[in-house]
Amino acid sequence: MPDVSSYLPWGAPREMRRDDRVMVAIAGAAALCAVLDIARFGFASALDYVVYLAIGSAAVAQAARAARAATGASRRAWMLIAAGFGLRLVGGLAWSWAADRERPIFPALGLTALAVVGAGLVAFPRARLAGRDARRAWLDMATVIVGSALVVWFLSLGPYLRAIGETGARFDSDLYTFAHSVLIMVTGVVALRTSSVASRLAASWLLTSFVVRLVPDLLLWFSPGEPDLAPFHTIAISWDLSWWLVWAAARAAERAEARAPAPIARHESGSIPLAFLLGALLVLVVQLVHGGTEVALLAIGSATLTVLLVARQGVELDERDELVARVTREGERFRALLLHAYDAVAILGRDGSALFVSPATERLFGAELTRRPADQLLELVHPEDRPRARRAFARQGAGLQALRLRIRDVRGQYRTFEGHLHDQRDDPRIAGVVLHGIDRSREDRLAEGLEATQPLEALGILAGGLAHDVNNILTVVASHAELLGDDAHVPAASRADVTAIAAASDRARLLTAGLLTLSRRKEGAAGLIAVPEFVAARAEGLPLDIAPTETPLHVWAAAEALTQVVDAVLEVAAQEARGRPIGVRLDERDLEDAEADAMLLEPRRYVAVSVGTGAAAGIESVMEAVRTVTGDEWDLAPGDLALLIALAACRELGGTLVRERHRDGHRLVLLLPAAYQ
Repeated sequence: MPDVSSYLPWGAPREMRRDDRVMVAIAGAAALCAVLDIARFGFASALDYVVYLAIGSAAVAQAARAARAATGASRRAWMLIAAGFGLRLVGGLAWSWAADRERPIFPALGLTALAVVGAGLVAFPRARLAGRDARRAWLDMATVIVGSALVVWFLSLGPYLRAIGETGARFDSDLYTFAHSVLIMVTGVVALRTSSVASRLAASWLLTSFVVRLVPDLLLWFSPGEPDLAPFHTIAISWDLSWWLVWAAARAAERAEARAPAPIARHESGSIPLAFLLGALLVLVVQLVHGGTEVALLAIGSATLTVLLVARQGVELDERDELVARVTREGERFRALLLHAYDAVAILGRDGSALFVSPATERLFGAELTRRPADQLLELVHPEDRPRARRAFARQGAGLQALRLRIRDVRGQYRTFEGHLHDQRDDPRIAGVVLHGIDRSREDRLAEGLEATQPLEALGILAGGLAHDVNNILTVVASHAELLGDDAHVPAASRADVTAIAAASDRARLLTAGLLTLSRRKEGAAGLIAVPEFVAARAEGLPLDIAPTETPLHVWAAAEALTQVVDAVLEVAAQEARGRPIGVRLDERDLEDAEADAMLLEPRRYVAVSVGTGAAAGIESVMEAVRTVTGDEWDLAPGDLALLIALAACRELGGTLVRERHRDGHRLVLLLPAAYQ
């Protein structure tokens, strides 16, 4: 049901002031007197005078109050309107008491009063419109002007001018009829062009007041004999009503100014152009039915209104087409966003069937979800998670619910889906349960991989405790072996044993050196490092053949950590070269989801450092070392330990070490996250 209080000048009943109630009571009393026809009583004239004076004075006072509440141009406009109506009230009272009502002072006062009121109307702030809004406003104002001109002409001015010679109308009748007709046009235009909500409300009420004002103007000269000026008859009631409408206009403006609404930024036609258009069409129909003689004016008026209507409709069609195009673009934009989004979105019906699934959901769980019944959809959920899924779906009206489920994908593997379930079954726009979230399977696998690297941390702790003691013992053993080797009295049969002891001690010292490196590894400040220059510097003096590259390759890492990774890989490769140069190639690689998941990496671009030989052998022992290092059981050789250190440091940098099969053998590939300047 519409809010009727918004159309009342005082608003809701609880907002009425004492003077509002007094004005309503006066209007009700005047209407009751008119219904009871108390003109035959002697006190009727005095009572009619009191009512007229009370309503007119209240209207002028309320206009002054509206001026105090307004600001800027609106205040100046209301000051002029208050002054004009005040002058009109004084002139009306003087005319009612004057013995000679034909004196020219009265028309002069009336003309001045109406001119001041018109100046006040024009002074209201004007809305600054552009584009389609400006065209719509001009067309509406033209409709008001043409419609009001036709209505005023056929209902008042035309009959009045034709009857002047017959009725002997006075000059003041001419003045008021023409002036009020002009004010009707001006007020209608002001209601459309103003930028103030208060001004638009006031103009609407004033427009009604001026229309009512035409009634006594027409009756004063259109009556067959003397006009009926009896108390509370048509002319008197029309004057009272017009003044009450002036008060209503000022009261509505004061109330609107108190609410401080934002200025009108877009043109709103409202009901004023429609009212003038319907009035003009009604007049034209009446003239045609009754055989009006002014055929040319009828044709011009009809053609003008038709052109205005067609132009107005053209503006609306342009705006509609633009709106449709904008909505279409927005729809395509959001569909594109939804197409490339990683978040999965699905809407489930009341029975649990899929009403809508996003492209990301189809990529994860298949494109036939919307054709599957509810029980088959539930079968995709892991058996341990199905009771939780049923309970969440059954909580109708529970609002937003967090949910974590394992769901079988198109490859038959269970993926961890983490998101929220939002019950929107009561919303007619959705009429379902919205399920949205993201695939967390990669994070879970990365967490498992992180747990698998904990033995490496334990190895570092063990290395720190044993490295120094083992190194001291090996120093003593190596020293004694060296002394025995230099002793000439050692039998020849024992020299082979001394040589074996020295070789074993050297091998053990390499092992302890690796352990000390692992235990002392510290991170420095990270920065942007150019990989080709860095690898070339670290490979200096080694039997390596580095292929040139023109692509700028950078990683974001600490120099100490990257040094350990690159040195370990290059050193092991150089040891396995066996006198032949080993090729080193640098490039960039983009890892997609599946490939990155297999390596426990994030899908992104990586810098790849590939190390291999031109023959099938050579690097094969290095690959075997990587395999044994990362297995469950391994023999801790010096090369193995170096690769273990490289793998641990590489993981901390967000990369990994992998083995790739090549047409000439295998390659050891170091992958590090790419960075850019």
